[in-house]
Amino acid sequence: MGIFQQFSASILATIVIGLATVGFSLKLATLSNIRSGVESSSPFLKDSTFIYRNNFGIPHITASNEHDVFFALGYAQAQDRLWQMDFYRRIARGRLAEVVGNDAVQADKFFRVLGLNRIADKLMKSVSKQSLNALEAYSEGVNAFIAEGSRTLPFEFGALDYKPEPWKPADCLVIGRLMSFDMSMSFWTDIAIGEIAESIGVEKALEF
Repeated sequence: MGIFQQFSASILATIVIGLATVGFSLKLATLSNIRSGVESSSPFLKDSTFIYRNNFGIPHITASNEHDVFFALGYAQAQDRLWQMDFYRRIARGRLAEVVGNDAVQADKFFRVLGLNRIADKLMKSVSKQSLNALEAYSEGVNAFIAEGSRTLPFEFGALDYKPEPWKPADCLVIGRLMSFDMSMSFWTDIAIGEIAESIGVEKALEF
């Protein structure tokens, strides 16, 4: 084989490998994409319920009762965000190291001490009946999507070789607590000011 033929074969092999890589990557990235026109049924739905998506992929839900609205909301959000949802609840409950390894152990320890999971579980005992119904219907919708199997799950689950656990109403509350914590900057500044006050005195610390 001449030099030109060897060069052409090398270029061809590179192109084939490149196309295969792109195709495989696209398949992974679009694994959980919503399939247009697909109909699903669930024993939890009380009446016909529809999820329409516009050209930007934004879901629009139509239903004849409140339960089915929240069910469809849970289903649609799981379609779009199940990996993020599972990731956040694992952070909040101190269970991230179970799927990403030892690097997350310290973060898990912090959030277990912080106790967002205990706060969420305690709040579940005091939510109103209407709120409980909404949380339960939403969870049913998320679990309906999970039950469809690994074929529709985001590729991150396959990459980390695990499947999401069933969604619970308390998971909604624990993520809410996590978001509140994330936006509560005073949590850190109060500690810093306390340390400054201990070091230089309260009067000088207040000047800061």
